[in-house]
Amino acid sequence: MAEAWFNAHNRNPAVRAVSAGTEPATEINPEVRRVLEEHHIAIGGLGPKMLTAEILNGVSGVYTMGCNVSTDDVPPAKLRGDLGIDDPHRQDRAAVRHIFDTLKQRLEPLLEHFNS
Repeated sequence: MAEAWFNAHNRNPAVRAVSAGTEPATEINPEVRRVLEEHHIAIGGLGPKMLTAEILNGVSGVYTMGCNVSTDDVPPAKLRGDLGIDDPHRQDRAAVRHIFDTLKQRLEPLLEHFNS
């Protein structure tokens, strides 16, 4: 959700979001897909990705979602914060909508910073 929403609203060509997890699902949660579609956010070829050293090497900062993931493999200099978002896994659409709204609210200041 974070990658899709951020990149859909980002106007800075030098910045892009990449989402990856320590225990990624095998496919996008159907409720997440539906909520993104409700907001007219195309997910195209996006899907769950494993957080790898290659991804970490290619980013300037890492924000965790707050889903009780380990940050042991994240270089401390790249760790920027925790968004404190509930995991949408096995959540119904109403819960995913709430998670999406919270995520959007927490990402908006970051998006404004990069778009200014």
